[in-house]
Amino acid sequence: MKARFVLNPLRVVEEYDRLKELGVKVSYSFKTNHEVGKVLDEISDSEFSVHNVEEIDMISGCSKIWFFTQAYSVEELKKIVGKGVENFVVDNEQDLGVLLECVKELDVKINLLLRMKFQEHRITTGKYHVYGMSARKVNEIILGIKDDSRIGKLGIHIHRKSQNASEWEIKSELEDSLCSEVIERIDIINLGGGLPVKYRTYTSEIMDYIFGKIREVVEWFGDKEVYIEPGRFIAGPAVKLECEIIQIQEGVIVVNTSIYNCALDSMLTDIRLLIEGEVEEGDCFKIKGNTPTRDDIFRYDVKLSNPQVGDKIVFLNAGAYNYSCDFCGLKKLDTIEEKKIVGVPMSMGCLGKNVGCEKAPLEILNCKDFSMIDIDENDFVKSVNTLEKVEGDIFVGGDHSITYPLFKGFASGRENVGLIVFDAHPDCVNNFSPPTHEDYLRVLVEEGVVGCSQVLLVGLRKIDEIEKKFLGSRGIEYVCYSKNRKLNSLTQKNKGGGAHCFSDGDEDISSKIEEFLSKVDDVYLSVDIDVLNSKFAPGTGYVEEGGFGLDELVGFLKIVCGSCKVGRVDLVEVNPDKDVDGKTVESAKKILEIFVDGN
Repeated sequence: MKARFVLNPLRVVEEYDRLKELGVKVSYSFKTNHEVGKVLDEISDSEFSVHNVEEIDMISGCSKIWFFTQAYSVEELKKIVGKGVENFVVDNEQDLGVLLECVKELDVKINLLLRMKFQEHRITTGKYHVYGMSARKVNEIILGIKDDSRIGKLGIHIHRKSQNASEWEIKSELEDSLCSEVIERIDIINLGGGLPVKYRTYTSEIMDYIFGKIREVVEWFGDKEVYIEPGRFIAGPAVKLECEIIQIQEGVIVVNTSIYNCALDSMLTDIRLLIEGEVEEGDCFKIKGNTPTRDDIFRYDVKLSNPQVGDKIVFLNAGAYNYSCDFCGLKKLDTIEEKKIVGVPMSMGCLGKNVGCEKAPLEILNCKDFSMIDIDENDFVKSVNTLEKVEGDIFVGGDHSITYPLFKGFASGRENVGLIVFDAHPDCVNNFSPPTHEDYLRVLVEEGVVGCSQVLLVGLRKIDEIEKKFLGSRGIEYVCYSKNRKLNSLTQKNKGGGAHCFSDGDEDISSKIEEFLSKVDDVYLSVDIDVLNSKFAPGTGYVEEGGFGLDELVGFLKIVCGSCKVGRVDLVEVNPDKDVDGKTVESAKKILEIFVDGN
């Protein structure tokens, strides 16, 4: 797999909502992670702290922007104002003078925050530039411009390093720093500098304390506006870094990326990212990037359980300042959105033949972030209607009847949608209402939800006569799995007209899948666990002789998912009650990883 960032939009919203509950306004520090900023721009009322002209056009409206000036000329500021920016943050007297000259020449009105130094007393403070003007100077300036008609809202911006977890007596410092006349005049206080995020090098659980101190400022400032300026706090937890182990030697794990194109923050600010699956007891490893430099180190002394070449390493809270450079010809990593996983604990459509499959979502998804659909076990029709409207990318059932409403919902508004089903059975026996796990496909076809040429069934091992007749009359293509027969040609028309293939080898099946993928624009992929040999999936409702090995199936799924056409998938008919030594659940988890990785 290629190294990449995985962004969870839901986590962005969760962290944003946590801050809004404090009674503050949010101005996200856009430089922290542009992809996270774009999510906030689309789905929230967040404002944005912007430090570079190029970032202005990345945001949907200039009224949301607080622009930080630094060494700009009057002419440069005129262009920024000309774009519609009207909110400014100024760090020093020289920049303030240039901005006020620009405002005067253009005869426009702006909102203005003055950055005020906030003394920090931690050991690393001396290595960083301390932003802002002294409190004495800020008081003096505000009293001098408080009646300027070209200045609308006036306030102060304070700055602290985001990982500073010790100095949050903000209210008392503001009272000590600002005179009463200034406090009366200002409209805004921006508690800049961000909020801490949990890393391996930072484990203190102090957010309740910090939130309490923020509320203290909100209450003290009354009905005026208090801003918080998170960057790391929102971006960090919302993004994971996924990479692959490419070498292990003498306690050193080398991964297929470098801190230079994804985690320079580790070097510059002395943080170390958490790793998914770290253990308390085990062998210690150093995790190194893939450049020939001594300082390309992600982590020291990481305890992992039996890591192997080819395994995935997942760094957590990796979304803050994950910028890159071109050192060694490195390219910036792609950021993809994390797929929304939904559990569907439903067995009403199994006709009593696989009761227990409703327990599968919790067993399969116990190490994933997922939501669970609220299924009314007493109302099949209601549950079907609910599923047709639900949003999501990966669905874990449950019985195979869930494919009927989930496919309908996915196909609505789309054209040329293909349905690929891996199953031991074609599931088109009768036409029940609502459709069950024995006939959902027949109903989708007969209702015209999916065209016959837009269906491909793979891995069939048992077909009833009524199903064979239906497939043949409709010309639906299917690939049967058989260890006893192999046709020389890929497909053979049967008397009813349905194209089918019997195959021992992977090559014919892979070619058929690729041919089908070339004919459709979007794909819904459904996997019934009984397509596997019972050696790998004994825990299901209908165990048939033969079937794909797990590696065979994974290979086919990689072809489908690697096509970039798959928009929704489901995994069904796993029954923990019928499982043997957890084999079926483990197979399901490996299939799920293909869905999640997308290749």
